[in-house]
Amino acid sequence: MEKNIFKLYIIIFSVLLFGCGGGGSGSGPEPPDPGPEIVLDPGTYIALGCGITEGSAHGQTIAWPEFLDDMLRGVIVVNLGNSRTYAVYGAYHIEDYILEYKPRCVMVLYGVNDIAAGLPANDILEDLESIVQVCQYYGSDVILGTLPDVPVFTSENRRELVDLNIGIISLCSRYGINYADVYKALRDPSLFRDDGLHPTDEGEDDIAIVYRRVIRDMYGF
Repeated sequence: MEKNIFKLYIIIFSVLLFGCGGGGSGSGPEPPDPGPEIVLDPGTYIALGCGITEGSAHGQTIAWPEFLDDMLRGVIVVNLGNSRTYAVYGAYHIEDYILEYKPRCVMVLYGVNDIAAGLPANDILEDLESIVQVCQYYGSDVILGTLPDVPVFTSENRRELVDLNIGIISLCSRYGINYADVYKALRDPSLFRDDGLHPTDEGEDDIAIVYRRVIRDMYGF
């Protein structure tokens, strides 16, 4: 109960902050128990994240989930990005999303707001791990995105970003899931808008291409 209250507080707090939208160690996680029997829809994918994913609130004509939707045949990509949110928001809502949409695949790009707000990488990784666990519990595939080095980040933010991206790759390895290397795709500062935080349309397209490659490797189309 206390944990839920804390997470609800963080979600409310995150909405008040600027931005684009808030791992473990050892031998690895225990395999999740089989979740309740729900029939996943192979033609439905969902995209979670902050304003980089939502897009429309920040002037993008098309956000990366919409670009990706155009790239995939026979698949609907539902954009559940929510501006100014942190990773904890996704952890809090992921179960509801899966039960509502029954997605074959969950694509996640959280953490930019968290880093900008000064949250430590380990806290962000805990929330991302919670998302992964719920996805695997219900049988949905999940793809985590590494985070881009947005121009507004401070030197301290960038040090935390390095730890976070290393942690994301490690988390994916431990859970046997794939990651989309958004960090590598958005190395060029010209791919960001004047606010130094949100990608241009070209940058959003590049994010979609990275996820598209991972999906092709996973499903063969």
